[in-house]
Amino acid sequence: DFDALTVGDYIQADKRSGTGEVKTAMTEFDRSFHMELYVQAVIKANPAFDPLDVKRIHGKDVNEAMRIARSFLLSTEDGEEAN
Repeated sequence: DFDALTVGDYIQADKRSGTGEVKTAMTEFDRSFHMELYVQAVIKANPAFDPLDVKRIHGKDVNEAMRIARSFLLSTEDGEEAN
C-alpha cells in the first residue's frame, strides 16, 4: 500500500537499501531503494509480512516489484508516470 507510506517508511527503506545512512542519490535509479520501498508498502498492506520473506522473490518478480515501486515514485497526481 504505497499510499499509506510515511516519511519514516521512506527513511527506513533508504537506510535498509544502502550503508545504513540516508543517501542523496537519485531515487529514480536506485534499484535497492525500489525493492526496500516495495517491502515497506507490502508491510503497510500486510503488517504480518516478514521483511526477510522478500528474499524468496525470484526472477521476473524481482523486476516487477522494483518496477511497481519506481512507477509509484515517478507517478504524477493524475496517476500517470512522469517522463
